[in-house]
Amino acid sequence: MTFTAMDWDSDNGNADASRDVFNTMTAQLWTPEQVSLADDAGDIRGLSDSERVALSRIFAGLSAVESLQASRATSVLSTDAGRDHAGTGQAVLTAIAFGESIHTKAYSALIAAIGGNDAQSPFDSMQKNESMQEKLRLLDEVYDTGNEISADNDDSGTGDIPDLGELKRLATAVLAQALVVESGFYLPMWLSSRGTMTESADIIRLVNRDIVTSSSYLGSVYQRRLEQLEDETRETMRQYVYDLANNLYFAEEDYSYTLPYADLGLDDDIEKFLSYNANKALSYLGYPALFPAEISQPNPAIIDELNDMESLASALKPASLFGGSGINFSSTASTSAAVGASTSPSPSSTDATAANKAEETNDDDWDF
Repeated sequence: MTFTAMDWDSDNGNADASRDVFNTMTAQLWTPEQVSLADDAGDIRGLSDSERVALSRIFAGLSAVESLQASRATSVLSTDAGRDHAGTGQAVLTAIAFGESIHTKAYSALIAAIGGNDAQSPFDSMQKNESMQEKLRLLDEVYDTGNEISADNDDSGTGDIPDLGELKRLATAVLAQALVVESGFYLPMWLSSRGTMTESADIIRLVNRDIVTSSSYLGSVYQRRLEQLEDETRETMRQYVYDLANNLYFAEEDYSYTLPYADLGLDDDIEKFLSYNANKALSYLGYPALFPAEISQPNPAIIDELNDMESLASALKPASLFGGSGINFSSTASTSAAVGASTSPSPSSTDATAANKAEETNDDDWDF
């Protein structure tokens, strides 16, 4: 076996795309500690029981899906990328997995901030929620084939003939993010549109920004690989993707019935939001909408809130390692987003004052 190193300066077009996305993702790094959830304390005290229960269970459900994505999806997709000798692509997938882990930490922070007197822990509730478990099973069944190499795959190892299993896993990862995860963003955005829980909404906007970037990237990889297939096989993949999108949509719809949306008068608009996200997820993969416009137009205020870049720009306070200067979230070129989604340059944080004063050193200081 010959081992290779990642060449980030390769003039290969795929490496260029991976580098651009990797740079965008690293420039967008954030942690939940940078958002002051304590500012939502008054709003949290004013939540109704239904709102409190719904939010806690929604965030636990989002954590369950993103935990699966971080532990299973990106792992098998990285194996696929390695099989295709896409080293920089593997680096992007590592960044995606890291972002998903940050998201799960953020959901835990949100649940802890909400508190409440729910009879069940939100996390226990998700384990016992059959609709949630069905969604996770649908996703995991696809990822579980991650170590199998299709009989149609290229034995030469050049990756010239796409593995249909790889394409299925790419499509599933995009649907999981843009349809399943994003469908959990409705209630936080609805509350934010009413001037409530705005700091919590900023965390969801940060998650959404990450998902737009990663979904755009994975969708572009899918479309590039799909182009290498014959028309008949492309049609097979199209049908597979639409079938999976339908199954995930109905699983997500069933799951929404287990949450107290009806108590809040939001059940009708939730279905429109699910349809909207299904169409958006398909657009990342290069496919036309599944649902007609008349049933896939949610409350415009929700979309405006989700894409509120002005709020996002002020959401993060400077972060620091070892008490030093704050991270500079410099602007980078954002990846292209599909219809209905948007990316934005990363916000710039103000410079933080260094915690320690400079002091001259001499050679003896380094004699350990």
